[in-house]
Amino acid sequence: CSGNTVSSEDHTCGTGKVLKANASSINGSLEGACCDAACSAHYCASGYHLKASAAAIAGADDSTCCDQTKCSGNTVSSEDHTCGTGKVLKANASSINGSLEGACCDAACSAHYCASGYHLK
Repeated sequence: CSGNTVSSEDHTCGTGKVLKANASSINGSLEGACCDAACSAHYCASGYHLKASAAAIAGADDSTCCDQTKCSGNTVSSEDHTCGTGKVLKANASSINGSLEGACCDAACSAHYCASGYHLK
């Protein structure tokens, strides 16, 4: 499948597939023999998202292909939670599982009205 003396004879896997880990020891060039499903073809369960390098990882399950979604600091930044108006991410947001406003965000001081004689920090 791979590692041939003439590299043009190496097999190239199709979309959603990656070479098996032992591809250089497999004779032939059939897709089924040379390739495994790539994580990029896997759908993660709710609360999880594909790893950033999913297209290069062989696998078809959450434990291999997915990372748990956190409030912030996810491997895929588009999975990070954006707090609504008057809210800021909690200081430990990158260690909180989930993406719900209540779990991820605190009220911002800018949303607070100070008593007479006081001002916002």
